[in-house]
Amino acid sequence: MTITAPPSLERIAVVIGMPRAGTTWLYENLKHHPDLCASDYKEINRYLRAMSDAQYLDHFRGCEGRIMLDISPAYYFDRAALGEIAARHRFVILLVREPGEWIESLAAHIGRYDRKADRMASEGRYRMAIDRERSITFDHNTYDHERHLAEVRTLLGSRLLEIPFALLQSDPLQVLKRIERYLGVSDHFAPGNFTEAKVNARGGRVSPLYAFLVRHGVLTAVAPIVLMLLPRKLVHWLRRRFVYGQ
Repeated sequence: MTITAPPSLERIAVVIGMPRAGTTWLYENLKHHPDLCASDYKEINRYLRAMSDAQYLDHFRGCEGRIMLDISPAYYFDRAALGEIAARHRFVILLVREPGEWIESLAAHIGRYDRKADRMASEGRYRMAIDRERSITFDHNTYDHERHLAEVRTLLGSRLLEIPFALLQSDPLQVLKRIERYLGVSDHFAPGNFTEAKVNARGGRVSPLYAFLVRHGVLTAVAPIVLMLLPRKLVHWLRRRFVYGQ
């Protein structure tokens, strides 16, 4: 497929998933590479929201001359979003996790933030909020792992870098070096200069207060007002502190 996006978008590498396959770990490490630049918000979800190219690029202010990173794992569930990414981006990365342990991890993760998690698990339909107006529903009853992966591979072709989650767990440095080669950036990562914390450890580092506020809908009600009133840098700090546990 021919890329039709402006050159500025071609320099955005997109990690399309899978959710619960190490994308946050990847975000926390890749953003420290001198030739890469990540947004303050890990999950921009540009292709799942009403967002212009200018608004998209605004997330990467100060990234001039570097490859930018859009790490939005919910893209994995949306074929329309994947189609847009295939048409507009040169670099696309997918972390692939074994389906049995993956759905168990996904259900446990959603359970931390949604009071309807038990019902979702019993029905096999998992709703994931993108913003106040939009959400994605993953239907595990109709999901065929190999068929969906085959569709993603066909859609993205040779530009797709596919990384097994098992490799990320067993040899994370090899994964980082593979991504460096794929993106054509300098040889930076080495033993001792990246985090070797367990990927997707149960419990994680996310603030219990943040999880509680999300579960009870408090953030949905007040977040738009807070985001309007607080300075951008403070909003970014709060997100890093309470969402990513930094």
